[in-house]
Amino acid sequence: MQVFVRYLGLFRTAIKKDKDEIELRESSLIKELMNKLVELYGEPIKKLFDVKENILDPPFIVTVNNVSADQLQGMKTKLKEGDRIGFMTLVSGG
Repeated sequence: MQVFVRYLGLFRTAIKKDKDEIELRESSLIKELMNKLVELYGEPIKKLFDVKENILDPPFIVTVNNVSADQLQGMKTKLKEGDRIGFMTLVSGG
């Protein structure tokens, strides 16, 4: 399945792009998407993630179709074809 990812704040700065189309297996979780992004972009994005069991590190927010993942099932939120995922940092330089 394919999902659409948008990067804002420090994510955009770290990987030098603002969006991606990512191929994942059906019913992948946000956690699996994050692992895929680390595979693709390595250390710059890995530093921004502090992956814990089922919570997202407070310095960043993940949204799925404009809803905070924390309001869904956190890292265990299942993704589906065509979902739009946003990664944004709470603090950015000015």
